[in-house]
Amino acid sequence: MNIYEKIALILNLWLLIFIILRLMIVWSLAASFLLVMLIILLYKINFDQKIERIENKLSLIEKISESLEKIMDSILKIRDDFMISIFRIEKKAEKDRKEIEEEMENKYREMVKKVIEIENKMNETKKSLTGYISYIEESLKSREEKP
Repeated sequence: MNIYEKIALILNLWLLIFIILRLMIVWSLAASFLLVMLIILLYKINFDQKIERIENKLSLIEKISESLEKIMDSILKIRDDFMISIFRIEKKAEKDRKEIEEEMENKYREMVKKVIEIENKMNETKKSLTGYISYIEESLKSREEKP
């Protein structure tokens, strides 16, 4: 009970005593006033109880709301962390993909150089073999002509 309720109770009791003293002569009128006062008091008590229940439910709703806000904040934090992780993974994958592409390009260039070197060596070998075969043919022709 707060101070206002205590003051209201004291005033109600004082009014009751005053009504009883003033209307002692007419008990039927006093009884009806007392009955009205009791009805009003019962309504007030019922109203106060309803207010208290509503306040209890409101405090419970506030606690639930705070809990839901905390859960929502944690979910948002997890979502943000997840998005950051995905972004980092995508950046890492992109970096790795570029490195692999560069490495493949370098290996391709090296292979092309080696193929060109092999072709050059084959051409040189072909020229030298052609020259050697020509030399042998000339040698054979010159031996056939000499006998």
